[in-house]
Amino acid sequence: AAPRRGTPCPVRRASRSRGAAGPPRRRSWSGRSPGTHRLLGEPLEGVRGEFWADRRGTAHLRTGAADGRGVIRALVVDDSAVLRRLISNVLASDPDIEVVGTAVDGLDAIEKVDLLRPDVVTLDVEMPRMDGLAAVQQISARHPRLPVVMFSTLTEKGASATIQALCNGASDYVAKPTGVTSFADALGTVREQLLPRVKALVAALTA
Repeated sequence: AAPRRGTPCPVRRASRSRGAAGPPRRRSWSGRSPGTHRLLGEPLEGVRGEFWADRRGTAHLRTGAADGRGVIRALVVDDSAVLRRLISNVLASDPDIEVVGTAVDGLDAIEKVDLLRPDVVTLDVEMPRMDGLAAVQQISARHPRLPVVMFSTLTEKGASATIQALCNGASDYVAKPTGVTSFADALGTVREQLLPRVKALVAALTA
């Protein structure tokens, strides 16, 4: 249930000031797909890039642009293949953003965030195994400076879930497209909402 009015809501934005502690980030350079774990020889679903091992045998993942551009690395999380494709297409349409991976539920999202170290995550609310409300709480605890944009429906239930997600650590939200008659219309609707939010949230981390 959504928090009652007047109940303190620990929003994560306060911890994102310049110089705040956070996990070290390795600038990515490779953009191969699908990713393959060289050490284990296992393909990774929804991951762009390749693994390499340092002198200590620790596995690292290379992703991103080969020319070293400071692109925004995004992870898309949704149990719907159609919405994963739609959101990925919207993000990839901007030259400053690269979709480095996708996830199908909350548990998958937590694993991919730890693995890929994205700059921003888009996260659906209703998913199997672990929903977005539980996932954003865990992601926020593990990566307090990572912006998370929730996708929710424009319903009373969706509004309640959105409020709870913001209290659990989400940075912002975008409404799922409704009443559109084509995939192109849905792309336009999501693009108008999502791209400005993603860029503003990531820019705030380095402002």
